[in-house]
Amino acid sequence: YQRIEIEGNHARAYRQQADGKGEALTLLQLDGEGRLRDTSNFQNHFQVNIGGKNRGNGSNAESSSNDYLLDQFEWFYSPQEDRWGLRRLQDGEIQIDPKFHSVQVERALGFTLVGMEKSERYEFERTTFRFDMAYGLVSNNLGLLVTEMDFWDVRFEDFRQGYPVARCVFSNGRHGLIDTIGRIVRRDLAFLGDFIDGAARFSFTGRLSGSIKPGHSLCKLRTYLNGLATPSVMLDYTQYDQLFRHDASLTCDGCEWGYIDTTGKVIVPPQYTFAKDFVNDVGIVECHGKWGMVNRDADVLIPCRYDGVQFLENTNNKIVRVYIREPKYGLIDTLGQLTVSAVYDEIGSFREGRLAVKRNGLWGFVDRDGLEVIPCRFREVQNFSNGLAAAKLGNGWGFIDKQGNVEVDFLYRRAGNFQNGLAWVYAEEGVGYINKEGIFIVPPKFDKGFDFHRGIARVVIDNEYGLIDTTGHFIQRPRYSEIQEFNEHGLAVVRYGNNNIRYGLAGPDGELITSLNLREIQPFSEGLSAVKYKDGYGFIDTTGRLVIPDIYSRVSSFSEGLAAVQKDGACGYINRQGEIAIPLEYSKCLDFNGGKAVVYRGIRKAGLIDRNGNQLIEPSVDRMLAFQEGRGLVRDEKYRFYYITEQAHLYDGYYEKATEFKHGVAVVQVDGKWGIINQKGIELIPPKYDKIENFEDGYAKVRIQGFNGLASLDGDLIVQPDYEYISYAGDGLFRVEQGDKIGYFDMDGHWVWNLRK
Repeated sequence: YQRIEIEGNHARAYRQQADGKGEALTLLQLDGEGRLRDTSNFQNHFQVNIGGKNRGNGSNAESSSNDYLLDQFEWFYSPQEDRWGLRRLQDGEIQIDPKFHSVQVERALGFTLVGMEKSERYEFERTTFRFDMAYGLVSNNLGLLVTEMDFWDVRFEDFRQGYPVARCVFSNGRHGLIDTIGRIVRRDLAFLGDFIDGAARFSFTGRLSGSIKPGHSLCKLRTYLNGLATPSVMLDYTQYDQLFRHDASLTCDGCEWGYIDTTGKVIVPPQYTFAKDFVNDVGIVECHGKWGMVNRDADVLIPCRYDGVQFLENTNNKIVRVYIREPKYGLIDTLGQLTVSAVYDEIGSFREGRLAVKRNGLWGFVDRDGLEVIPCRFREVQNFSNGLAAAKLGNGWGFIDKQGNVEVDFLYRRAGNFQNGLAWVYAEEGVGYINKEGIFIVPPKFDKGFDFHRGIARVVIDNEYGLIDTTGHFIQRPRYSEIQEFNEHGLAVVRYGNNNIRYGLAGPDGELITSLNLREIQPFSEGLSAVKYKDGYGFIDTTGRLVIPDIYSRVSSFSEGLAAVQKDGACGYINRQGEIAIPLEYSKCLDFNGGKAVVYRGIRKAGLIDRNGNQLIEPSVDRMLAFQEGRGLVRDEKYRFYYITEQAHLYDGYYEKATEFKHGVAVVQVDGKWGIINQKGIELIPPKYDKIENFEDGYAKVRIQGFNGLASLDGDLIVQPDYEYISYAGDGLFRVEQGDKIGYFDMDGHWVWNLRK
């Protein structure tokens, strides 16, 4: 270059043209460290010709002189002033002195958009942006500035559509309308959307902002900023600000929404908490959490009483889905079959062939076929145990059998579960234990009681725990601050001490079997329990002996004969004898499952090893969360989930969320809905549920958030909102699902195929 001039974060580089008739000017934008910014953005790097009649205005391509030659005037660039001016063609006199940093001729519209460097700041949420240019309009016929230099943008596409007005954004961030002679028709609007079908949503009140959280998004914030004529720079550079710039949506705080037409006339007065763009002459609006629909005459077509209103997919926006939020639960098996229809407010889990279900605020039970064998009439229930279940009717608790017959009257404040033929109940005198005839075998004299386990029950008197047998005699008088539940080895963790709390292990007689004063005791796994002692973590056996020294900073439970341990910042695996089975050379070690375990090197690089420590997959996979049933669950940097095989091959697509495989199936989320796939990636249940919980004993809870119906653009209900799932099947037919039944109806709401399994 012949010369380079630096001003702020801009650089102007001049180079003599080959024909000697002028200079070529290259404008560049630099970052805070002086590096050239991304040149794919035309606002940051462009080249123009200056001198003679070849002058540019800031486009990214060289322009001919005709671009700046008007009927009576000509735009010219002054290298001395580094500005653009306007001269008369008739006599060459200056019409407007060189003072503009950019010009954009809109010949067909009769305007030239002129810009001057002027910095303004605007805060979206807590992130501040600087806007570096202000614009005005010069009349091509008059050669005069007909507006103030007060715009960040003028949406000329509105004029090109033949509208009498165009949207504009002022340099204070407010929106407005300008007509074809440069007169401001509307100003001081918080937001004015695109004109669609001759109408645009708008708000007088409120202020534009941004949010990463999902909500009333107008568009992506970066899309809005890139669409403005003025360049913008983010001034805050924390990690959150950078995430905000990339992911935030444009929102409007405190806005009240209506619709305006292309003349600037308000056609639907602002009265709604949110409004979507007009489509097919209707607008979907929200009123304080409820949704409806209006037309351009401000007629309410669908009242604001639904939890959702949206156009049904594949209907050319001519059919509207209405939605009522009413969460319901059902139950599916591992084959994807709906065992219990999703018609209940809440469900429990199967015990002794019965599942507790709640409907209309009351509880009952269904069997494994989903049949409601005990009607929903109880205020509360517990699971069945020893053939009976505690239930609350009115203000009292009693017990019912599997057919719903009352076995023990509803006389008690609270009740437990029958074990060893006895159940604790809370009577006026305290907690005691009754038999199945409702007779007290152990008098009510305790402050608190627990279910029997192998003939022993924990009881509490004056905040101290003890043990009794089935006759009510003390096995261990209350002396511990806590006795936890007995495990399969007949052992219970006990807590003792006042200021210096410690833990021990007690047998069925309540006596300590270990003299170690332990700081933590974890559940037993494969006959060993991880404990925290003086120097760190070790393991005790079922006799209470410390069989693996407390030399590790972290440990996990034993799984398939091995336990992950960490020492000096590295982890590996030990066997049940405490010997190092796999060297401590990894940064993170997960439990073995199916003979394989996920291990990490560094923060993100995961691999797969077998029980001998052989690497099946080199630690090179980013963020492998689990490996189970031959499939590894991986999350990438974009928080997408996918599965890999043991050979590290991607075998299926990406999901928004996913779980590891269990019982040959996995739960996955697509477009916000949950479904189930098998190990071949085949959908057993398409993504249609709002939630599918993890499988337990071969069953998983499913949740639907509400029910769907359909309406026409006139607001007439075609189908009442009674269905969990509705889709357009083509040829004027709609598919609906209700529980495990499927049906089809036509555009008039007439059944073509009645609901059936």
